[in-house]
Amino acid sequence: MKILRVLFLLLVFPVPVLMADLHLSVDVNDPAYMILEMAEIKGAIYSLSRVKPYTAETIYSLLSRAQSKQGLFSADESAILGRIIQDLEERFPGLPGNPAATDPVQLNPVYPGPVRLGFWEESLFQINANNPKNWHMYNALRFFMAGDVGDFLSWYGNVGFTYDKVGPDSFAPYSFTKEWDGFHIGFGEPRYSMDGVEPIPYLSFILENEITAEFFENSLTFKFARYRRDWSIGDGSLLLSKTARPFEGFDFSARLADWISLSYTVGSLGNWMEENQIDSDDDLSSQKMFTAQILEFFPFTWLSFSAASSAVWGKRFELGYLSPLMYTLLHQNLHGDMDNVMLELEAEAFLLG
Repeated sequence: MKILRVLFLLLVFPVPVLMADLHLSVDVNDPAYMILEMAEIKGAIYSLSRVKPYTAETIYSLLSRAQSKQGLFSADESAILGRIIQDLEERFPGLPGNPAATDPVQLNPVYPGPVRLGFWEESLFQINANNPKNWHMYNALRFFMAGDVGDFLSWYGNVGFTYDKVGPDSFAPYSFTKEWDGFHIGFGEPRYSMDGVEPIPYLSFILENEITAEFFENSLTFKFARYRRDWSIGDGSLLLSKTARPFEGFDFSARLADWISLSYTVGSLGNWMEENQIDSDDDLSSQKMFTAQILEFFPFTWLSFSAASSAVWGKRFELGYLSPLMYTLLHQNLHGDMDNVMLELEAEAFLLG
């Protein structure tokens, strides 16, 4: 079933953006992650971190390693794996081992030079077969800039706008995800809409960015970015799900050894509640900061387990919430306060045949 989903995504949602910036992250909804999951289940790769997104170079390296073990895959699986790798080579010509990396014209297909400029458009239309009045339309146009600074740092930024009619009921249960930022501006009544769930289409906006630096063969990564994150095991993680809106934050990840990895993020969630919806004695509106850290262990190729903690905070400035080595739950208990904190323990095993 997942193979069919990957084929559908490749055909319906191709990603036309071409970049040489191999340190940039690949969106967490990209079909490449499904193929990585399949390759791990097959035993072609192992000890994958559950902290996503990965950079383009990391995904390309993992998929190339999986492709070298063709005997583990069926003919259809091998074909899809090859298609994903080819897609990455087209989108990121600067990837090591890619023939296009020696061609400066292919490295900068939109605007020749160290800075690349471009744009892309995407559209989606859905309707609820049981109730045709519930329909959804999404059209987005993004303008982007991207580039490299030396061999270790890549940067990217885009600004765009959408013209959409938001219909959450036209999606399968639990699959609707907000794609816009801020609010909607309409040409009728009401003039403004916070959620876009109105009978007419509305304009809204998109803002995304990323600065990533990688060192020591990509085992040490620093990012300052506004993008979607996907942390922990499985879909819809309670720690940090890819269905959540992107937020501006600083990410740190270190593969300390083959069997241990440490990751940390801290960022601002923005003004996600309207003040007029909050009682005067309720302090929730000031809870706008988010911190999460996860320590992953890979004792065997078929076994991994992790310990993670997170906090939604902002009532006061706490250095303890800014430390990658200080679990937020432990720090809160030391101070006797009542922040929104969570502790998560997980284990995952693969029974390879």
